[in-house]
Amino acid sequence: MNALFQKIAAENGTTTELVYREIQSAINTAMQSGDIDVQEKWRAMSENHETPSPEEAIRGILVMLLTDTNTH
Repeated sequence: MNALFQKIAAENGTTTELVYREIQSAINTAMQSGDIDVQEKWRAMSENHETPSPEEAIRGILVMLLTDTNTH
């Protein structure tokens, strides 16, 4: 997964650490949604059912995309 963060960083002229922090910040913001269903979807991506890490969120989003693609 670090290779993905490195690629994003290189394409945007920044560091992998900043990419990681920005993704985590976006996840944290999403977790503050007033919509309980949205919060539950994010929590479901985490092993401990809390706020997911960037790695967990990316895997979870990929699973949702692949599942959605396979149902259409």
